[in-house]
Amino acid sequence: LDSLPVSTVSTGSPMHFTFIEVFVKSFSPHLGSVHGGTPVTISLDGEHVDLISHCKFGTAMVKASGFLNGTITCIAPSQQTAGRVSLGISLDGVDFISTGSDFTYVDPPLVHSIVPQSGPETGGTAVTVHGQRFLNSIGLMCVFGNQSIEGQWLSDEMIMCDTPAMKPGHYTLSVSSNGIDVDPS
Repeated sequence: LDSLPVSTVSTGSPMHFTFIEVFVKSFSPHLGSVHGGTPVTISLDGEHVDLISHCKFGTAMVKASGFLNGTITCIAPSQQTAGRVSLGISLDGVDFISTGSDFTYVDPPLVHSIVPQSGPETGGTAVTVHGQRFLNSIGLMCVFGNQSIEGQWLSDEMIMCDTPAMKPGHYTLSVSSNGIDVDPS
């Protein structure tokens, strides 16, 4: 066999590839609604962490935003079913680095009834909330109108919350599993 001569053309300047070291310190919250929309804040360490461009929830990729003081925010996309998915970050939208933890999608809690249904505007009334899919989570909250207050988990179907001080009026009561997502019941 004859070999063909190989010629090399120089472009003038050498091409460089940079290896960047990035560590995921933490992320929050660790769970969100299957409806999506949960802003997940990821705390990073390393050089050039501002170059992180994407997050991956399971197989769904989303753009990262809001780089500030070593953190980025990614909005969790919707998911068909509740469950755990791996969470990753990327510099290029192709290669992903695992956070080492999973993000958990949950079905939103449903409120069926509350007892009592009224109390003084000064707050402090212990309200028992009956419903479904209440999680024993750090971010469990009762939301009266737009005022959030920590909830006490009693079971998957019952939580208790003390009412905040509010102006007199009718307010919708919703439950949040992570302190962020509030799905109307």
